[in-house]
Amino acid sequence: MTTIEARETTASGHQLRVYESGDPDRTTILWLHGGRQGDSALSNWSAQISSMPDWHHVAPERPESSERDRLLAPLGVLATVELRLPLVLGLLEQLGRSPVHVVASGLGALIALRLLMEVPSSSTVRSWCRAPRRRTRRNRPARSSPTDRRE
Repeated sequence: MTTIEARETTASGHQLRVYESGDPDRTTILWLHGGRQGDSALSNWSAQISSMPDWHHVAPERPESSERDRLLAPLGVLATVELRLPLVLGLLEQLGRSPVHVVASGLGALIALRLLMEVPSSSTVRSWCRAPRRRTRRNRPARSSPTDRRE
């Protein structure tokens, strides 16, 4: 089983918790998770990270406790993306490993798209994909009849 280690770092002047796993000399996958309440880097990505031991994984946590985040939260998704983009750029600069693969879901996918617009993709991002949203009771389609067994 792959060990996932947590560390605190500063990126673009903000304190950030980052989960890391694998050999730093290997190709890096940057995992950006969504913005739903209760989402975290570990709850979204630990199974995928554990199943891919031959890669270097970096999964930053959202800086939920920041005063600036609380002030910008009412401004909506766009302000949130613009707030978090410098953190991702700062983290990539700190890692010094380019290009990276980016896997993202939800709000993380919006940040990844904005990242691609901000920097030359060939020098920073090798590839990116949007992970499908996890199905929960809240977003599962309703059954049309008792015999309909869609999961």
